[in-house]
Amino acid sequence: MKNETNINAPILTKQDMLRLSTRRLRPTPQAQQPTISYRARRIDEYVELESKSPAAAFWLALLFGPIGYLYASPLGGVIGILIALIGAGTGFIPFLVWIFCVFNAAAKVGAENRKIRAKAEAFMG
Repeated sequence: MKNETNINAPILTKQDMLRLSTRRLRPTPQAQQPTISYRARRIDEYVELESKSPAAAFWLALLFGPIGYLYASPLGGVIGILIALIGAGTGFIPFLVWIFCVFNAAAKVGAENRKIRAKAEAFMG
């Protein structure tokens, strides 16, 4: 390969480099951030504190089946455990319960989170 240099490129001295490095750049104007009302902030804080993670619900149900489903729905988890124990002799019923828990966990948590937000919005008026 041939070493190509640009003849017209300016040559910077140490003094030019120092001057360029110490020069302050003008800040670029940032986009106007939307202002969020006090009410909306309070609702968001409440929902963030009270809500559950759909990803955590999915992984818990995937790893632990109906026991992990207790995170998404305590009553549903207990019912799933009971059905799996009753049908443990077949081997097929616990597998179906496990699959149900995995596919339903994130949806159940999402529905609960929407209920929490609706409750917070109704309370805040």
